[in-house]
Amino acid sequence: MADAAHTPTPWAQFNQYIIPDCEGECSAVARIDVTGVELIDEANAQFIALACNAHDDLVKALEGVIRVADRKTVEFDAARAALAKARGIQP
Repeated sequence: MADAAHTPTPWAQFNQYIIPDCEGECSAVARIDVTGVELIDEANAQFIALACNAHDDLVKALEGVIRVADRKTVEFDAARAALAKARGIQP
């Protein structure tokens, strides 16, 4: 998102580190070390990078779907709740 305060995506995963996908020297965005088990740390880092890289596209797509086809259904209630959650808005 254009007004985001975080490091711009895309991010990449390298071992247990999350790094910006940039050329040249890059500083880590985050280091995952919650369990001490390297394999799990790498899996968490990979998941975080994947989720963060998809975030803006998913938000835009969901906004578009709601804009053109908003309905009073359980599914659209869930879509609106998910969009609020992605924006950091608590119900």
